[in-house]
Amino acid sequence: MKKRELKRSIIRIVGSGDTYGYEIKRRLAAQGEKLQLSYIYKTLKEMCNEKLLQSELREGDQGPPRRQYNLTPKGEKALGVIFGEATELIHDYYEEYVAGLPPEFFSEKFEMMMHEVYGGRKNVALVISEPLTRLHRLILDKLCTRAGGERTYLIKPPDIKADLDITDLTVLDGGFEDIPMKDKSLDAIVAVDVQDSENLEASCKEFRR
Repeated sequence: MKKRELKRSIIRIVGSGDTYGYEIKRRLAAQGEKLQLSYIYKTLKEMCNEKLLQSELREGDQGPPRRQYNLTPKGEKALGVIFGEATELIHDYYEEYVAGLPPEFFSEKFEMMMHEVYGGRKNVALVISEPLTRLHRLILDKLCTRAGGERTYLIKPPDIKADLDITDLTVLDGGFEDIPMKDKSLDAIVAVDVQDSENLEASCKEFRR
């Protein structure tokens, strides 16, 4: 295991809760990485010097004090980057998976979902934070042609282009903080690539007022 990957693994482990060197070794071994404890402690010391981790001696129930490690603000920021990369990887894989589904399979499941969830709803908005994908376009197409629909909105960041040829679609530039549209009421929100769940939750509450 390369040193960089080891440090990333340690950040993930410590990020789940303060822990000790031996526990880090045990959890790495559970992932198939059997490393010498001395090498792990050397890496932990480096990470403390790099201000990614901090440590303190704590008294145990039995035996001598043990050194416990936790993330510093710099380490928490690094953990956020790691999670962000993982989320992006999952998103890319999902898009590839959807694109590779047999048309008849995807069409049947998709039609059923759109009919059951959004059929008959008058005003619906699709909220995105990433560039338009095939999945976004399929959702928009179905929303704009849903039975009983009156208004369909696409809410997107200003820097994302929306080259769409869909009738009865209103495109609004903005982010989650720009929701709700004060002069309209929505019956449903379709949120894809949600990056800020707190803002989205507040927006949903505002829509229901």
